[in-house]
Amino acid sequence: MRIWSIVLDYLSFLPPAFLCFLPMKDLLRFSRRKTLALVVGVVFAAMLVLGWVQYRFALESNTVLLPMLAVCFVVYHNCQRATVWQSVSIFFASVALMSILSNMATCFGALWFGAEAGAGLYATLLLFLLMHVIFYFTVSGITAQKRAEARSRFLETQESQFAAQQRYIKETEKARHDFRHSIRTLSELYDAGDFEAVGTYLHRFVDAMPVNEVKYFCADVALNALLNYYDHLTAREGIAFSVQVRLPETLPVSDVDLCSMIGNILDNAVIACRKAEEKRIQLTVLTENAAQIYIVAVNSFSGVVKQNDGRYLSTDRKGSGIGLASVASTAEAYGGVARFSHKGTEFYSNGAIPLG
Repeated sequence: MRIWSIVLDYLSFLPPAFLCFLPMKDLLRFSRRKTLALVVGVVFAAMLVLGWVQYRFALESNTVLLPMLAVCFVVYHNCQRATVWQSVSIFFASVALMSILSNMATCFGALWFGAEAGAGLYATLLLFLLMHVIFYFTVSGITAQKRAEARSRFLETQESQFAAQQRYIKETEKARHDFRHSIRTLSELYDAGDFEAVGTYLHRFVDAMPVNEVKYFCADVALNALLNYYDHLTAREGIAFSVQVRLPETLPVSDVDLCSMIGNILDNAVIACRKAEEKRIQLTVLTENAAQIYIVAVNSFSGVVKQNDGRYLSTDRKGSGIGLASVASTAEAYGGVARFSHKGTEFYSNGAIPLG
């Protein structure tokens, strides 16, 4: 019976295991049912193995506690998409809470019921639940605040892109309006047979054209406006900017999401180029075999990167690179993927979204 008593002692790992997952319920890699089955299965398997080891070799419980915690942490971290440090902080906060409650229960049990009466868990059950609730809402509040900050930065980026599109629309409206008047004037001069005046007018018209004329990159008006914005921006900052766009008329991606993805990629590229010796950005957006939309961007940068748990961080400000994270989440929402990498002083942004 002693071995089963030892094994059952490890059931105390289940409450902190569930407590760890509460703040991460929106970051699970698998479904909640699958995660629950995985956690319970691993904990029970570890209980049997470590319980037998402790019984077989007459070890103290503290001796096998560290391996049990290590196994639980590995399973916990790989079941959700948080960073290592986020996982560590929540995991050990839960373990510390359980340790405090266990010691309090032992103390209260000895004081209220006598040392022979047990651990006194019934007396401290209410306190146990209360501390769990406080811990859960504290962590949930922090998570919600971080999510709100990320959303705010994302909306700021979208606002900037929308303003660029509005400027493009106004510029094209003025250009079309002026062009109609110019054609009418040229037609009247031609009908009057004043070809010298036609030539003079054409030369003046060319000289009066703005330096940053509107370019045609693609048929999609919103995307074309966005690319014109970055074409003008890169020209001002001395960045060589080349674009190739070849898209079908109908797309499974909304204009807002497509512009958001490309805008975030280009925004990140422009910021990176500012610190590079050779400033250049190459963007290709096309479909392959009528199956997927490919977004491929290559830009130069200083060669200095900041990464955390495989994710690229901004070198321009504190925090994570919300633009790249937004590109990845948008691609995943359409069943696609987005990958980022670097080699030397070149940074690569690759996205793929299925058309079907």
